[in-house]
Amino acid sequence: MSLKDKLHSLVDKLPESEHRAAQRFLEFLCAFRGYDEPLSPEEAAGSDQAWQDHVEGRDAGVPLEEVRRKLSAR
Repeated sequence: MSLKDKLHSLVDKLPESEHRAAQRFLEFLCAFRGYDEPLSPEEAAGSDQAWQDHVEGRDAGVPLEEVRRKLSAR
């Protein structure tokens, strides 16, 4: 049995109440498959720098209250 056949079998076993969740999850996987591209040198350098800042405690982040304020303003 192929992997695709196994996936179909799993979907067939799902109760109808879970169909919408499965659909959303599969759509999510399909939408983000393009993010498997390799990083450009600039992106890789930025990512490395952000990680180094985090490790050395230089990333202050955004306070939770500020995030809540911005989200509630939408």
